[in-house]
Amino acid sequence: MPIKVVHTADNHVDLKYSHYPEKAQLRLRRERLDALGRVVREANNREADVLVVAGDLFDREGLKFVTVQTLKQVVELLTAFRGDRVLVLPGNHDFCAGDDSDLWTRMREEIGNYPVFVLATPEVHRCEIGGQKVEFYPCPC
Repeated sequence: MPIKVVHTADNHVDLKYSHYPEKAQLRLRRERLDALGRVVREANNREADVLVVAGDLFDREGLKFVTVQTLKQVVELLTAFRGDRVLVLPGNHDFCAGDDSDLWTRMREEIGNYPVFVLATPEVHRCEIGGQKVEFYPCPC
């Protein structure tokens, strides 16, 4: 049985657009969230098993750059995925600075028991999907 994977990357949620007028900044920032929501809806429509966010979900690393409200909105969108799991890899913009990374620590807290996994280390992520053993080999920043 095939496993369906939907992949996205470089979402750059909470990009500031500081060179634009304030009204445009707000609209463009909202569009980043809306686009992520459309990816999740499309993955659900296609009955995907896995949604992979392969880096730069956020535009910057740290809660001093990403608002808690935005982080909660992102988690709400990702947890709306109806497949088996969501895999999120930190990228070069939202890299994981280690165990003290406030962004990824808070993200994990907000996720709770939902099947959303932050793959911040290069350890193999093993799981079973549709009765098949699957291995993902992450390469996070």
